[in-house]
Amino acid sequence: MNIDIKEGEEWFILSMKWVDLWKSHVGFEPDADDEDSRGASNELGPNPGRIDNSDIIIDEGEKPELEEQAKKMLYLNYQLKPKLKEGLDFMIVDAKIHKFL
Repeated sequence: MNIDIKEGEEWFILSMKWVDLWKSHVGFEPDADDEDSRGASNELGPNPGRIDNSDIIIDEGEKPELEEQAKKMLYLNYQLKPKLKEGLDFMIVDAKIHKFL
């Protein structure tokens, strides 16, 4: 998916692992035509909790040089693990969607 990101806009990266848990929790099925087509059981998954990107970001312990940066700017200095693929490992959403989640 090609996203036209302009300077000054706010975009967020979400782990597909967390997104899949959220989809299960809300009964999201991309091919569902109506509310009654959640599937045979109609059971929802557990609440996934707060957004968790821990599976796609480099732990500070893996890269000690990030520790000092992280202390200064908190969330601004996380780095994605190498070789991740958009749509498979993570997705990019705008601020409206991120706030909704």
